[in-house]
Amino acid sequence: MIAPSPSTATRSNSIRKYSHGYVGRGFVYLKKGDNDRALAEYNHAIQLDPKYAMADVGRGGVYLNKGDNDRAIAAFTQAIQLDPKYSQAYNARGEVYLTKGDNDRAIADFTQAIQLDPNFEQAYINRANAYSKKGETDRATADYNQGLRRMVMPLLNSNPTPSPNSSVTPAPTHRP
Repeated sequence: MIAPSPSTATRSNSIRKYSHGYVGRGFVYLKKGDNDRALAEYNHAIQLDPKYAMADVGRGGVYLNKGDNDRAIAAFTQAIQLDPKYSQAYNARGEVYLTKGDNDRAIADFTQAIQLDPNFEQAYINRANAYSKKGETDRATADYNQGLRRMVMPLLNSNPTPSPNSSVTPAPTHRP
């Protein structure tokens, strides 16, 4: 196998930077609700770098917004094929399956997202929703607990110091 030349590697990094810019702009358009412009940006990123999974995830988000679940699934699947360790792509595809009522496929995708990123709190919440829809309340409760624990623990661990004007009074210390 021949290693790529430094100029090829530099060119590839430059293309990825441009693609990232198009993906970023697509995200802004998506947030503004301009699905057509977002899709154009994601498609441009894919033209520049067909292996950029994040562009396919963005495109899947556009299709989801447009109510085209099958094309959304296809875009998320393409992202997963390009980057099998992309936990957000599994989570996004699972959300579409959940919307379609395919709870088993949704659970499989959320589980994969969690295996790839054990701290992915939204994947736990999404999987809990799927379990709940199946009537598996114990599993749903366990996943809600895991998701909430991952959301709340960083807040609790930050241990903010009360301001001098705070109405919170420290608890008295016990002296024997």
